[in-house]
Amino acid sequence: MNERNDSDLLREYVTSGSDDAFATLVSRYVGLIYSSALRQVSDPFLAEEITQAVFIILARKAHRLKPGTILSGWLFQTTRFAAADALKLRSRRQKYEQEAAKMEPIETDRTWQQLAPILDEAISRLNAKDRDAVLLRFFEKKSLKEVGTALGLNDDAAQKCVARAVEKLRLFFRDRNVLLPAATLATLLASQTVQGAPAQTASSVLAAAATKGAAVSIVTSTIVRESLRMLTWIKLKPMVAFGCAVALGIGGIVLVAQRLSARQSPFEVRLVADVPGPNAHWMTNYTAQQAQVLSVQKSALLDHTAVKEASVQETVPGRPEISVTFTEEGTRRFAEITRTNIGRRLAIIINEEIYSAPMIRSGIPGGKCTITGNFTPQQATNLVTKINKSLRRGL
Repeated sequence: MNERNDSDLLREYVTSGSDDAFATLVSRYVGLIYSSALRQVSDPFLAEEITQAVFIILARKAHRLKPGTILSGWLFQTTRFAAADALKLRSRRQKYEQEAAKMEPIETDRTWQQLAPILDEAISRLNAKDRDAVLLRFFEKKSLKEVGTALGLNDDAAQKCVARAVEKLRLFFRDRNVLLPAATLATLLASQTVQGAPAQTASSVLAAAATKGAAVSIVTSTIVRESLRMLTWIKLKPMVAFGCAVALGIGGIVLVAQRLSARQSPFEVRLVADVPGPNAHWMTNYTAQQAQVLSVQKSALLDHTAVKEASVQETVPGRPEISVTFTEEGTRRFAEITRTNIGRRLAIIINEEIYSAPMIRSGIPGGKCTITGNFTPQQATNLVTKINKSLRRGL
């Protein structure tokens, strides 16, 4: 007897509420979801909470999934949102806890230890087809023929799609100083991406999903609520963008707006949002001891136009820093921003990446800020050059 596919199982669950169909989906994907969550939060217990939350969301949203949805892709994105919410909750809790639970280090090779914290961020940046190809091939261990069937491609096109996606991932890692050939990356993805979830996870997921989250922990219920809100926003986002385009008028105004948005400033100061929403988006702070996913406001409080110059300095030998000196107007605005936002976090963004996210303790009137990211000398020089070039050209 042929194994039932995801679409058949979802249809059976939606139409008849079949516990067996849902249990099959849980057993099929619990390892993928748990592994993804564990990579992002580095905490087995929190990863279990996230896994429960994701399957609760699936139970609630199953009737709304479009025909042809690649379930692994949908679950992966939902896990990404749930993990981000879980990290925010944990960060808040740790402010009031004196001791955090100590984790035993996971014994993996050095390359995988570098990749794992940023793998899910890398995959989430792929387009939908490339992301689904990676998940089907390396996470679900599908053959190229099966990948092609799921994506509507022949075997050759499926192979090219997977190879293209792996190359995009390789370039993402290269930009973060994780250097490895595409073949090595493919081998790591095939061997390391899915871990078995703890034995009790599947049973707890089924128990929680049966009531659609009515009797779960506060952490899990909060993750579910925040993730559902983010999924709703993601769904509405294209309609909001279309409405704005109509309001502006099709033609020159839209074209100008698109060109302006494409000209991203190489230096920005933004606030970290208290809660996710339409005016904020997710960004990853790689300079923290553990990578942090932060909800950052989309609008910049300051950009390169407020900068007089940028330079490389070494307060500690061998640890380059970037020093930014503001203009007279920039000095006034930066002092005002820090004075009126004490107690909040400020995201310092260079080249569309967070390089510092300090808590504002007091107003900073001196007209300078120092960014102490984990730069190599070459990285610091390149970033400073990019900022200074934008000042001369007016972007």
